[in-house]
Amino acid sequence: MQRPSPRLHASYVALAAALALAACEKPAQTPPPAAAAPPPALPLTAGPETPPAPAPAVKRLPAAPPAKVTRLARPQDRYAYLDQAYAMNDSLADAPPDYGVDYGGDRPWVWRGRDDSMRVVEPVDGGYRYYYYRPGADYPYLVRDPQYAYGYSGDQLTVVYDAYGRPLPDDYAYRQAEDAGRYLARARALYQASLDNDRRSVAAANWAARRAEMAAERAAWAEQQSRDAEWRAYHAAHEAEEQAYWRDERMQREAAANRFAAWRQANYQGPPPPPAWAPPPPRPADNPARRLLPWAFGDRNRPPPPQAVAFDANRQAAQAAAERAQADRAQADQARRLADEQRAQQAQAAQQAQQQRLQQMQAQRQAEAAQRVQAEQQQARQMQAQRQAEQQQRAQQAQAQRQAEDARRQADADRRAQADQLRAQQMQAQHQADQQHFQQAQAQRQAEQQQRAQQAQAQRQAEDARRQADAARRAQADQQRAQQMQAQHQADQQRFQQAQAQRQAEQQQRAQQAQAQRQAEQQQRAQQAQAQAQAEQARQQAEAAKRAQAKAAHDPAQDRKDAKDQSSKN
Repeated sequence: MQRPSPRLHASYVALAAALALAACEKPAQTPPPAAAAPPPALPLTAGPETPPAPAPAVKRLPAAPPAKVTRLARPQDRYAYLDQAYAMNDSLADAPPDYGVDYGGDRPWVWRGRDDSMRVVEPVDGGYRYYYYRPGADYPYLVRDPQYAYGYSGDQLTVVYDAYGRPLPDDYAYRQAEDAGRYLARARALYQASLDNDRRSVAAANWAARRAEMAAERAAWAEQQSRDAEWRAYHAAHEAEEQAYWRDERMQREAAANRFAAWRQANYQGPPPPPAWAPPPPRPADNPARRLLPWAFGDRNRPPPPQAVAFDANRQAAQAAAERAQADRAQADQARRLADEQRAQQAQAAQQAQQQRLQQMQAQRQAEAAQRVQAEQQQARQMQAQRQAEQQQRAQQAQAQRQAEDARRQADADRRAQADQLRAQQMQAQHQADQQHFQQAQAQRQAEQQQRAQQAQAQRQAEDARRQADAARRAQADQQRAQQMQAQHQADQQRFQQAQAQRQAEQQQRAQQAQAQRQAEQQQRAQQAQAQAQAEQARQQAEAAKRAQAKAAHDPAQDRKDAKDQSSKN
């Protein structure tokens, strides 16, 4: 690891002196216990691609205490969390993950740095969720999802960024404290799972399918940094230190990415390439290059203590005191620096040459990265077009199924309509048959009446003399027959009325229009019957008048004789 320059070391000393005033109200924190030895990486496996199962959204994660909210002692440090995660992303680049972890049915991917730092990535709806850990820490310093990013100082939330990497106002930290607490709990659980749970090799096809999406997110992040003047300024101030710190990691990961590309080009034939991760070298007790993360000012859930107010009121005095302390330490170290000056000059030339080589390598990497990003973006666009085509095909199939279902329902409706029409026609035919039967019965009764009347008239003409003698008996018999006929007629009429009422009720239930038509027909037939009855009555009256005339024309002597005969009989 390259040793920081004297200028960088002095700036960190000054920063520590200024931040000491902000941290004076906080109790001393013991360093975290030494983490267990990280597990070794696993090689990729060949096999078919499996679709990713999205991890739960933040609102569906188990409930956890809201994160405590703090603020930074130096507001200009609010880009530190985002920028260090950006530097780690840049060093890992397109290298495949070291292994996967089976955690509650989810399969997050893990990248472990040479310095024992760690990045965990899991798919979510709308993209990916990233967790970034400092070396040996089980708390993340940044959690980023497709909507927000959360910067942590230990277990305290210090800053919230929007989807474009812009720091949001302080009140957003309170609004998002609940989500930040859920992420903090899941991040600690994922860290422990990365050490304890069953590790799984990552399928090469899965990494090949999702590498383009993650590269596109990295490219979007870089574009956001280039558009944000404050973030760009912070990055420029610390870029050299970050480049030096991640140099070995970047070279190792680039080699792993190239090995994977060659294996993929060979259609995954032969053994998989060896993993990129190796056990981290021993870390020095104090490495200023990893002090880039800022200190938190304090707990904002209660009013600032007097020391904090004093710090805000006397910021310039504190900075002046820090500068004087720095000058004193610089004077104390002057003898040592003079002794090291000659070695520094010699090393400077070598460093400049190395820096030039690094710049050349960086330019080459940027060009290669740009080519890879373009290729991956093209692949992502092709995949998007394929997904759109599949969605369109599914939509067309669904539409065709709906049309077929509509046609089937229409055919069923047509069949039901035809059946209803057939039943109506059958009912109408039955009604017509009943009406015809009624007409036949009525005609038969009329014929019988006419026949009986004719027979009676013929009998009266043939037995005129006897009829007069038996006039009373015949009149009585005629009256009885007339009464019987009338009773029969009334019974027939009553049955007819009952049948007619029943038919009218049925006709009314079947169709009101048919009933109106039948009533019109019945009225017409009744008028015809009445006309016939009137004609018959007129005919009978005419015949009676004829008989009366004939009787009047008979011999009166004969009438007296008949009367005498009749009286003698009595």
